[in-house]
Amino acid sequence: MLSVPLREVIGGEDPVISADCTLREATEVMREKGRGFVVLEENGRVVGLLTERDIVRLVAENVSLEEKALTYATTHIMQVREDRDVLYALSLMLENNIRRLVVVDGSGRRRGCVTMQELLRYVEEDLLRRRIKVREVVGREFLFLEATATLRDAVKLMKEKDIGALPVLEGGRILGIITERQCLSFALEGLLDSPLKNLPLLPVHVVDDEAYLDEALKIMETTNTTHLVVLKEGIPAGVLSYRDVVKSLDKDYAVLVERKLRHTKDVLDMFPECVLEVLDVVDQQLVIWLNRRARETFGNLLDQPVTTLIPEEDWSFILMRLLKEGRVERVLFRSGQRVYELSASYLRVDSSEERGRIKMLLRDVSEDHSRQMLLQKELEVLKRVINNTEDMIIIYEANTGRIVLWNRAVVRKLGYEDEQLSEKTIYDLVAEDPQYIRHNIDRILRKGEVIRGKRHYRDIYGELLPVEIVATRVDLNTLPHILIVARDISERIKLERALHKRMEELDSIHQFLLHMGRCSSEEEAYSILAHTLTHTVGVELLACFKVNPSLNRIVSFSLFGKGDYTPCLETEPYGCKVFSSPQPFLYRDRTSYSCPLFKADAGSYLCMAVVSAGRVIALVSMLSKKEGFFTEERVRFVENIVNAFSPYVSNLRLLEITKELSIRDPLTNLYNRRFVMEFLERELERAKRYSKPLSVILADLDNFKTINDTYGHHVGDECLQTFAHVLNRVVRGSDVVGRYGGEEFILVLPETDKEGAAMLAERIRLAVRSSSIRFTGGCVYLTASFGVASFPEDGEDVTTLIRVADQRLYIAKSQGKDRVVW
Repeated sequence: MLSVPLREVIGGEDPVISADCTLREATEVMREKGRGFVVLEENGRVVGLLTERDIVRLVAENVSLEEKALTYATTHIMQVREDRDVLYALSLMLENNIRRLVVVDGSGRRRGCVTMQELLRYVEEDLLRRRIKVREVVGREFLFLEATATLRDAVKLMKEKDIGALPVLEGGRILGIITERQCLSFALEGLLDSPLKNLPLLPVHVVDDEAYLDEALKIMETTNTTHLVVLKEGIPAGVLSYRDVVKSLDKDYAVLVERKLRHTKDVLDMFPECVLEVLDVVDQQLVIWLNRRARETFGNLLDQPVTTLIPEEDWSFILMRLLKEGRVERVLFRSGQRVYELSASYLRVDSSEERGRIKMLLRDVSEDHSRQMLLQKELEVLKRVINNTEDMIIIYEANTGRIVLWNRAVVRKLGYEDEQLSEKTIYDLVAEDPQYIRHNIDRILRKGEVIRGKRHYRDIYGELLPVEIVATRVDLNTLPHILIVARDISERIKLERALHKRMEELDSIHQFLLHMGRCSSEEEAYSILAHTLTHTVGVELLACFKVNPSLNRIVSFSLFGKGDYTPCLETEPYGCKVFSSPQPFLYRDRTSYSCPLFKADAGSYLCMAVVSAGRVIALVSMLSKKEGFFTEERVRFVENIVNAFSPYVSNLRLLEITKELSIRDPLTNLYNRRFVMEFLERELERAKRYSKPLSVILADLDNFKTINDTYGHHVGDECLQTFAHVLNRVVRGSDVVGRYGGEEFILVLPETDKEGAAMLAERIRLAVRSSSIRFTGGCVYLTASFGVASFPEDGEDVTTLIRVADQRLYIAKSQGKDRVVW
C-alpha cells in the first residue's frame, strides 16, 4: 500500500481562496469545507498555504482576524509530482516537518492536496504487520485543561505545545475534547473568554495504551475523529493523533532513523554552504530536501533528479564511489560556469521502495579554484625560499584569515602537519582576540602600516609559544594577503626572566645591606633579617637562637611571624645538626628526613647557622606550611642573605659589648658616673620643659674603710656588689642607678618629688640593713646613709642639686649614719 501513487490518493475538493482574502475569510472557508487548511491562489497559481494551527497561533498572539491572510501564510509550498508514491510523500512530510503536500502534474499544475490523515489509510497493513502498541508512540506528557479554563487558555496552550487538540477535565472526568478547528470556530463567534465547560465540546473516543496502532487507526476512521484519549489502567494518560501514527513509521525503517535528529536541519538551514538530501530509488536519485542556501543558489530542486544539478558523467562517478566506500570528500565538478566541491555520505536502507539516502554538502569554489591554479606556481617559488629560514613565515588571506603558505619552521615549532595547517586560519593560531587581529589587518591594508609586536601562538598541544612578529601586506594574484615573520623568543624570555629574578634578588640584598648599615643594635638586626625573609622570601615563621660563642650556650630566643612554634633548643645547642656541622638543613616535604629535635608543625623548613670568625653566633629556623616551599632558588637567596647578615650582626654584638663596657662600672655592673651625669642633664632639661619634679639621691655605705682595712678588699668588693644588687632590686625601671665613686652611689629619679624620693631612700636603707656578708672567719652587717635633693625647690641645675644632696648625706653621716636626710 505504501507504493500507491499519489494520483490515486487525491480526493475531495480543496479549500481554495483568493490571495487577497482576510484571516477571518480563510478561517470561514476552512470551517465550511471541513478541511484543516486553505490554499491561497493568485492568477491561478498557488502562492500560499494557511492551516488551522497557523490561525490558532495568530489568535494566541492577539493578531486581528481582519489582517490579510497572505501576510501570515506559508509561501514556501511543498509540491510533489502525482506519480510519486505514498511512502515518498510521507518521507517529505517527516523530513520537512509538514502535514500537507500540494500534488502537481508533469507540467506543474495543481491536481489537489494530500494530508497526513489521508495517507495513513494506506499504511494499515504495514502497521498491522509490525504490531506497534499505542503506548510506544504516545508522548509521556499528558496535556489537558480544566473545565473552568477559557478558550483563550486553550489557544495559548495549543500554540505553546504545538498540538491540535486538548482534553477537558472536570473532577478527573473527561467532559470532551476541543480541537484547533473548534477554537477557530468559537473565536470567530467572539467566545475567547468563555469557560470551556460552556462550549459544545467534541465527544471523547478512547483507546487503551495496550491496544495496537492499527486498532486505534480503525477507531479514528469509524468515529471520524483525529484524536483519541489514551487510557492506562482506566486513567487518562495521553492523546494519540494522526501525527503520532505517522511518526511510528520510524520504528522499523532504517531509512527513517536519522529523522529522529530533524532539529539538526534547522542548524543546516543556517549553513553558509549548500546542503542537500537525495533519495536513491535505484533507477534514479531524487532531491527530497535542501537547506536555505541551496534553495537560494539552485532554486526549487525538490522532487528533481540530482543530475539536474550535477552532470551525468560526474554523478555516475560520485554514485559509484558512494555505493562502494559510503562517502566521498572534496570531489570537484563543474555546473555551468561554476565549480563546486562536493562531500557526501551514503546511508543504506535496502527496503523494497528505496536503496538509501545521500547527504551532500556543496561549496562554491569557483573563485578559489581559479585563484589556486594561478597561485600554485608563485607559491612553489616562495616555499623554496622561506623553508630555509629558522623564523616562522606564514601567509594568510586578509579577508578570511585562511593560511595559504607556511615554511618548515612553522611545522617544527607548532607541531602541526601540513594537512592540518591547510585547514587553519590565523585566528586558530594566534592567542589574541579575533577583533584585535582584524583591527591590525585593517591597519595594514588601509594605512600600509607594518605591524611589529609580541604574540603567543598555539601549538598542536594547546601550549602557547611566545613570538616576536613583523606583519606586512603582500598581494598574491592581485588579492591582499598578510605576510608574517615570527621569531621564537621563548629562550630569550627565559633568560630575561632569570635575569630579572636575579636583579630582584640583588636589589633585595642591596636593600637588606642598606638597612643593616643603618642598624644600631643586635635586636634591630634580627628584626631586619626576619622582615626580609618573611616579606621577600615568604617565610611564615622565623625562630632565632642567639649563641654565646665563648661558652657555646644559647643566651636568648626570638620568634618572628605568625604561627605556633615550640623551641627545639633550650640552653645547649649541641644536639642541633646545623650547630655541629654548619651546613643548611632542609626539610622539603613528607618524603624528606626530619630533624628529631624539630617540634613545630610545618610543610617544609630550613635551618641555618649564622657564623662569624668560624664560630656559630646564632641558629635560624625558617618555616612554611607549604610543602616544597624551599626551592633551590629560595635556598640560594636565603644563604646569600644570611651570609651578608653574619659580619653585620657580629660587629653589632661587639659594639654593644664595647658600649656596655664604656658606660658600666666593671665591679657592680651599675652605670658609671659619666653616664649618670649625662642622664641627669637630659632629665633635668625635660623636667624644666614639662614642669615635672626630679630628685637625686646620694648614698654611701657606712664604715666602708673599716671593713676594707679589717677584712680586706675582696670583702669590701663583695659589700659593694651586694649594695648594688639591693639598689637594682628596689628602684623602678625608669630610675637610673650608678656608682658615683668609691663606696658612694647616685640615683636619678625622673618625675619624683622630694617626699617620694625620701620614701624610696628609706626602703633602700631598710633593705640594706637586712643584708649581710658572710665569709670564712666572720660576718659583716651593712648600713648606708642617704642625702636627697629635688628640683625645683633645692636647685635648678645639676651642680646645685648634687651639692645639696651631698650636704644632706654629710648631715646623715654626722648624725649617726644609717639614716635618710631630705
